[in-house]
This record gives sequence, structure tokens and C-alpha cells, in this order.
Amino acid sequence: MSCLTLHLLGSGASLHPHRSQPAVALEYGGYVVLIDAGCAAPQRLEALGLPPIPDAILLTHKHYDHLCGLPMMAFIASFRGGILTVYGEEEAIGLASELVGLASISSSSRVEASFTPVKPGGSIVVGPFRIEAFEAKHSVPALSYQLEAGDLRILVSGDTRPTTSFRERAKQAHAALHEATLPSTLTDKAVKTGHSTVEEAIAQVSSAEVGILYHLTVESEREALRAPQGARGSRVVVAPEPVTIKIC
Repeated sequence: MSCLTLHLLGSGASLHPHRSQPAVALEYGGYVVLIDAGCAAPQRLEALGLPPIPDAILLTHKHYDHLCGLPMMAFIASFRGGILTVYGEEEAIGLASELVGLASISSSSRVEASFTPVKPGGSIVVGPFRIEAFEAKHSVPALSYQLEAGDLRILVSGDTRPTTSFRERAKQAHAALHEATLPSTLTDKAVKTGHSTVEEAIAQVSSAEVGILYHLTVESEREALRAPQGARGSRVVVAPEPVTIKIC
């Protein structure tokens, strides 16, 4: 079996004193795909020796903490070169295009970029990656992603309430990342804001070989670090940041 490298570049919610905004990079066969572009994403990619402009960027939704790294990537591309190839939920794509345009004005240089909207059920191929978008349930239109490379399957939830689709897909996943924004005492707030609690997130990923909780607040992280391991021999982890995990 081949191995895929997962880089957790950002695992916090919009504001966390020790974690940056969401960004997950998958590396396989010489290609790098980034799911969401939190503010620190380009610096974290550079620190790992990876291109700060990945082969493709997948956006889950339009909230700024998930795409605030894009303007800096555009600025970097304006003097280093590189093509920004962005896919994502339609409203997120519109905002991403505006942000990249502003970065181009800032640098007085044209940035080469493409922006492709994706709907639930839509598929994308990036090198060896076969990617499928499916619906997330957030406060704005949003997507989750299933990425396959070789014989490996990875799920990334983005911001969402628990969904049957994610939970069913996790049964065949080698790694599943799910947001855990709120402590389990705040279920009503999670429903109102379109997020998941720690308890709900653990249930979503516990059938995967490895479950990773992310999009953490200080309060949810505190609970998650005390949580028991997942079911069926899986591991449910709260990883440090940044961290690199081999998935085989």
C-alpha cells in the first residue's frame, strides 16, 4: 500500500491563541492539494519545504478564516510566479476571486489564477487525486470533501453540523478530519451556528482508521483532549500544530 502525507497546517477556529485558521495539505505523487487556506497556510507550506502555491486549493465555504491565506498566496505568486488554481463552493469562489484581485492591485502585478465553482456531487481530478464534494450543513452554503489517491481515502468536513453522508463515508476512510468547534455543553449554540460539538465530531470520525478533530476553540480543545479514543479500534486525536502525519 502506498502512503499519503497529511500536513495539518491550521487547526483552530477563527481565533485561537495557539492554533491558526483551518488549512489541511495532502501530498501524494509529487502533488499538493490544500483544503481551505487559513491565514498561516503559505508560511506553513514554506516551512515544510513545500511550494507556497499548491497544485490546487479547495475551499469549503466563504467565511474569511477559511480563505484569508489566499491574498498572501496571490501576493507571493506576483513575484515568485505560480498559478492559483482554486475550486470551491460558489459563494466562496466569488469572494476568493475578489481577494486575489485586491492582492494583484497591491503588488501592481497580474496574478495568474483560475476559479471553478463546485456543487455537491461534483468531482475534480488533480494529478493522482480524485476529489468529490458533498454537502455540508453550515450557516452559509458549504462543502465537505472526499479525496482519494492510490487506495487511500481522506475526508475533510469543513464547518458543518454532523451529516449522515460524512459518517457513512468515514467507515471506508483511512483518515477523517471533522470540525469540533464547540464543547458538548453548547449543543444549542452549535445548532444555531452550524457547527459541531466535540461529542458530535467524535461520533462522526470514530469509524475511520484515524479521526482528527480540528477547527478548535480553546473550550472545545480542552474537552477534546480529555475525550476517550474512538470506536472499532480507531484513533481519535487532537494533533499539535503544525504536524505531519503519514497515512498508509
